[in-house]
Amino acid sequence: MSLIQPHDRFLDLGGNSLTWMWMRNLCRMQGLDVRVEDLDESFTIDLLAEALQRRARIDNCDEDQSWSACPPSAVFPLCAAQEGMIFASSSNQRCFLQHHLLSIDEFNLAAFQTAWRKVSALTPALRTFFCWDDVKSSWRQQIALPEDVRFHISVANHLQRSLSASEFAPFLLVEAEGFSIEGAPLMRLRVIQAATTYIIWIYHHLVMDGHAAHRVWAQVMAVYQALRGASCSLHPQFPLQDYITRCSNRCAEASDDVERYWKAIITESPWKGLFG
Repeated sequence: MSLIQPHDRFLDLGGNSLTWMWMRNLCRMQGLDVRVEDLDESFTIDLLAEALQRRARIDNCDEDQSWSACPPSAVFPLCAAQEGMIFASSSNQRCFLQHHLLSIDEFNLAAFQTAWRKVSALTPALRTFFCWDDVKSSWRQQIALPEDVRFHISVANHLQRSLSASEFAPFLLVEAEGFSIEGAPLMRLRVIQAATTYIIWIYHHLVMDGHAAHRVWAQVMAVYQALRGASCSLHPQFPLQDYITRCSNRCAEASDDVERYWKAIITESPWKGLFG
């Protein structure tokens, strides 16, 4: 019998479901995280080794960071800016939707989805949603558990050419339609596979500003590249509760200045009689 080579296919060697279970148990006894999805038509020893190395890189990303813990299903009050956005968006639900057009080379959908799930588990803002509290007659924001958040990534038909800027507008309108703040995540992703793979990312300003979105995308790309064989280095996140508290304190500290500013504006306004 010839020696088994790393590039030999499992099925070509007579492998079946029984031998797969036997081999998987042996691997797990050695501490190797072998999974059912690792078995496919192209399964070989060298491909399995690559999958295990990628998985280890992602696990190390999680373990090496001192992530700030967020209580399960935590509930927080809204800061003044969030209250203002919800009030303003009651008449126009799209007014605080932000969007980015990005591109990825050699796109892999499975790795992209996994990257978002990983970053979401470590980023409370991506799991934040808003609901009305009947008892307090006010809105509140709540952090969903990672396992309760589902990232739906829609994929457009393959187009064998580059797209002009005007051709992205219909995709933006479709993704913004029916956007709700009452379920996490407050974002949508559309993949357009053309000569280049484009990503349309829409998110609500209630949970992220432009700076935060840039950091989140960098995190997602770091995990995405790690899944495809690169090293992974993530930046620690700051507690969401600290951010909300800081925003609320700033609003409270600035309240006197804001009142003086608007009083001066109204006093000089030709319509000042309308304000009493």
